[in-house]
Amino acid sequence: MLGLRRLMVAGGTEAALVMAFLATSVGVSYPLALYPSIHLLGGCVGLLCTSAQNATFVAVPPSRTADATTLLNIQRQTAAAFGVALAGTLSASLAGSGGAAA
Repeated sequence: MLGLRRLMVAGGTEAALVMAFLATSVGVSYPLALYPSIHLLGGCVGLLCTSAQNATFVAVPPSRTADATTLLNIQRQTAAAFGVALAGTLSASLAGSGGAAA
């Protein structure tokens, strides 16, 4: 049986490799590089996140599982919103002032 640490390391390492491939595959067409890579990245991140969630809930007593679930969902939603806001801010700053005014 594989331990949670090995699954998280494997998922994180494979996700980093896929992202490195995506960053370096500039001249490759989308159907050949992007679509399979995104599917593989989704599997790697899924492996990473489910293992991390399982490791988190193992340490929580059954009477506090609802509280831990609430905190985990708040953290996940906040991190996703922050990531989208950061990506939007970086895209807008890299695009410069050439865009249309809102």
